[in-house]
Amino acid sequence: MPVGNGNKVRFHYSLSLCDGSIWETSVDEDPMELTVGQQHLWPGVDEALIGMETGQLKTTTLGADMIYGSIGEGMALRLATEQFPAGTVPQLGQELFLASAEGQSIPMRVTDASATSVTLDRTHPLAGKELVLQIHLLEIL
Repeated sequence: MPVGNGNKVRFHYSLSLCDGSIWETSVDEDPMELTVGQQHLWPGVDEALIGMETGQLKTTTLGADMIYGSIGEGMALRLATEQFPAGTVPQLGQELFLASAEGQSIPMRVTDASATSVTLDRTHPLAGKELVLQIHLLEIL
């Protein structure tokens, strides 16, 4: 029976760059579980799962703007140095993590630092990059 919208599935995945380097994988961890059609992961995952059969392996390419968006303006955030914890001296190129209002950790890179302010770039490292998604469907639950 092929996967359809609304099916709960268990699968392993690997997300890699076009050069073959793996960015993220579940292969050495517990498999992912989701209900198809509820957009739990990145765009393109539900579409890739639909029609798959148990045991099938599928590889699909995700467009550069599908997951992490494109590289664009408006991703800079300027903060006064007093907004950082005492003793913190952000360095150019340093990666920092800020908490969103929802409690998510957001990676940011220091692109400018002075005695009075720090500029952070919120662009995800994979923004603007085409990615390869490989799915191994283990089970339709």
